[in-house]
Order: sequence, then structure tokens, then C-alpha cells
Amino acid sequence: MIRKTQHTGAQAGASPPAANEPEYFTVVQVAGRIQLNPRTLRAWIRKGHVGAEQGVIHLGPHARIMRIHWATFTEKFLHVGA
Repeated sequence: MIRKTQHTGAQAGASPPAANEPEYFTVVQVAGRIQLNPRTLRAWIRKGHVGAEQGVIHLGPHARIMRIHWATFTEKFLHVGA
């Protein structure tokens, strides 16, 4: 289940989400957590540098809504916990 939440207090680094945080985040939320411009992250997704293997899923009609699974993203893209 994907819950839409408002992320507050984004911190740098790849810390695991707290118990009350969702597992899936928007591109803007993930970009804020890793101190990256959301446009850059979207461009990487569009070009295929970041994709399903790194936790990106596309939802909705025409697959225009993107969510990123935080645990997969940190493990596969940021190489945290490897």
C-alpha cells in the first residue's frame, strides 16, 4: 500500500525510515533526503540511470506518477548497507 505523506525535516544521508514513515516516497522527497535537485533525479529516471531495479515504480494512468521504495533505493543506488 502506498500512502501519500508530507515529508518534513529532510536530512542528508540514507538513514532508514522511522516506524511511522512510509516505505515509498515521491521524487521530491527522495531528492531532498539525498540533497539533489528533483529535476536531476527525474532526468536520471527518464534516461534509465535509475529505474525499477533501484526501487522506482510508476503509477496511475499513463504511468506519470512515480514513487521510490526507500529501502531498495538506498541499497541499490546509494549502496548503503552493502
